[in-house]
Amino acid sequence: CFDELISVLLSIFLGVPQNISSFQMLIISLFTDVAPSLSLMMEKEEVDLLKQPPKSKKDHLVDWKFLLHAYAYMGILIVIVSQTSFFLYMFIFYGLGPQHIFLSFDQLPNRYNQTQFERFNVTLRTSEELTTSYNNAFYSGQTITFASIIICQLVANLLTTRTHLRSFFQQTIWGKKTRNLFIILAQFVSFLIMIIIIYTPPLNSLFNSRSIEFYFRFLPMALIYIFSRRT
Repeated sequence: CFDELISVLLSIFLGVPQNISSFQMLIISLFTDVAPSLSLMMEKEEVDLLKQPPKSKKDHLVDWKFLLHAYAYMGILIVIVSQTSFFLYMFIFYGLGPQHIFLSFDQLPNRYNQTQFERFNVTLRTSEELTTSYNNAFYSGQTITFASIIICQLVANLLTTRTHLRSFFQQTIWGKKTRNLFIILAQFVSFLIMIIIIYTPPLNSLFNSRSIEFYFRFLPMALIYIFSRRT
């Protein structure tokens, strides 16, 4: 995914520790993306399909309009939402602002230690205490990025991918001619996988995920609305 690639590039060029793990990338690609992809196979033809002009033999399934929608619009939107969620979460709960995270490279644990004392009056005396506390903080940040990407995929990407000719309100899931209830089932399945990964202690240890505040789940949806209104 484009958003996952950006996380890697931020780590390489701007010193931002990779805020989504390789395991979490695999979970998105191999699990949470599968049901939504299959649900699109059950789409009915668009109601005005026969009114569209015939395609030229020179036309391609993947053209510049498709790429612009996938990367320049949806891709960037998901990147903005997921990265904003990460930075907000790290600042609100751990005191790490962008000035601490950017260009930190391997110095972020030391900056984290400093912010814990300055903002929360917490002193981490031993390296073990620092490592444990920092890992919990950073894994929580990775988890919020992971969850934000999944929610963006299920709410924004899936619903807009159904059609490139009509709006969501013209191509509704529940409409008689455009109904596809498999979309709702796919969203439920993928969301359930995400919840299991985040809130199951044995999987927390396996995938380095952490339980995060449930109300924070609504932030990506709010950001999707805000940023989509401005684009």
